[in-house]
Amino acid sequence: MLYTALQLPCSDVVLEAERSISRSTNCSDFLSKNTPLHLFTRADLSYCENVRKLWRNYPSTVLSVLFLVLAGVYGWFDARSQQPILGVTDTRGYEQSVVLEVLDGQTLRLEDGREIRYAGIQLPSSIADSGDGECYASEALQLSKELVENKIVFLEKDAVDLDRYGRPLRYVWVQDRLINHELVLQGAAVVYAPDSEFQYLTDLQDAERAARVQVRGLWRECRSTAPAL
Repeated sequence: MLYTALQLPCSDVVLEAERSISRSTNCSDFLSKNTPLHLFTRADLSYCENVRKLWRNYPSTVLSVLFLVLAGVYGWFDARSQQPILGVTDTRGYEQSVVLEVLDGQTLRLEDGREIRYAGIQLPSSIADSGDGECYASEALQLSKELVENKIVFLEKDAVDLDRYGRPLRYVWVQDRLINHELVLQGAAVVYAPDSEFQYLTDLQDAERAARVQVRGLWRECRSTAPAL
């Protein structure tokens, strides 16, 4: 009996019954032909009407669901593309470039030939090409190369634009990573801020303190020459 079949979980019988309902002229006629009168209830009629409505709207329902799925996927990718690379909502103040070469750890040569230096920090001095120089200079040079060489970078100016020799000072970002901070945190550089207007001075000082406490980099290898905080 139809009423009994409609109570079963999603079976072939139920599916065939629903297809029959969807093809019927109206629910009253369908139920009177397929259900014994003493089993005919309001629940049957309500169920039948819902099935007819669902099947009639099936194409539009599928298209609506598909549209919502596609809209959700597009929205997800669009949201990802709008995520700030530098952890800020407006990147217009940052200059995008590519670092072609790290010259001496501290100095970077950009794709347009300009040379800039890390703002707020000082790496051990090394002799170009040979890597010789102060304690931990070659290691600091190598780390600087690994972090920025041949990579897209975003350059951020600070209130102090040039050093005393007229060389541009920049915070260097690779995606959401501030390389100036990373070098200090790994013990490859120390804070160098003769002017207190440096934007990230407190963050850099905290990173230097952590590197020293954890005895990283030059704080491990150059104990006799490492600068005091």
